[in-house]
Amino acid sequence: MVLRVLTGLAALALLALLGWAASPRPSHLPPRMPSPAVDAPRKDTQRQSQTEPFLGVLISTETVELAPRVEGRLESIQVHVGDAVRTSQVVAVLDTGVEQRELAIAKAELLSARAAAEVATLALEQAGERLRRREDPRQLSLGALSEEELATTQYERRMAQAKLDAARAEVQESEARVAQYQQRINEASLRAPFAGVVAGRYADPGALVRSGQAVIHLLRGGKRQVRYAVPEPLAREVRVGQTVRVQAQGLEQRLTGQVAHVAPEVDAASRMLFVVADLDGASELPSGAVVQVSAGSREEGTGPVPPPPGQE
Repeated sequence: MVLRVLTGLAALALLALLGWAASPRPSHLPPRMPSPAVDAPRKDTQRQSQTEPFLGVLISTETVELAPRVEGRLESIQVHVGDAVRTSQVVAVLDTGVEQRELAIAKAELLSARAAAEVATLALEQAGERLRRREDPRQLSLGALSEEELATTQYERRMAQAKLDAARAEVQESEARVAQYQQRINEASLRAPFAGVVAGRYADPGALVRSGQAVIHLLRGGKRQVRYAVPEPLAREVRVGQTVRVQAQGLEQRLTGQVAHVAPEVDAASRMLFVVADLDGASELPSGAVVQVSAGSREEGTGPVPPPPGQE
């Protein structure tokens, strides 16, 4: 009985072993995935970036900060933000009360110096005439004039000449002083160096301003420029003369232009190449407006620009 039981258990164990060997074994390793294509997406990304517009900013062709050369108190400011100005138009004036008084004194001193010079001129003519009479050969031959009297007359002639030179020097000094005060008065008036639009006003009448302190910010009117940045991988695509198209965000106005200036190197911090393009025609958009810039093809550039450092 025991033998039959042991024999049955052995048979069951043998059958189980044979069934495990015959059954398929499951794979514990995940299926091998094909390696991703690295180069294709990179080319697609670069191709896409060439067609995407760059962000740019409209700028004026010329801008200036008007500041006085001398310290003083603002007497008046004759413009406000947004006003159009003409070339040489006075936009602000400093108080020149002190300079006006000093100029009046300097002019009076100049008149006095010129009068003294005129007196010295007459004295020189008189001394010269006296010397010519005493140097007459007939006077010398008759012995009517002693050598001492002749030497005294010659000395008076030289003294008259020296006094005239000193008087003329006083005149020049007074003229320089008058010109100095007149220049200070002229510099107290701030004038627009070109026709444009007032973009900023930094002080009000009565304020005390220092020499070199900006009072008025002026933009040249007319044509505009756009400044934008190009990523370093696309730096080789930029050329002087290349056509650009500018689209204002949210507006239908579109402008065209040509690349005028290209930075000679890539900015180390942003890894961008800065470009400035001249726009055709006048723009109604204000300076500082953000626009989208689309560059033309590389072949549209007429002026070759050497590649920036690191792009060779």
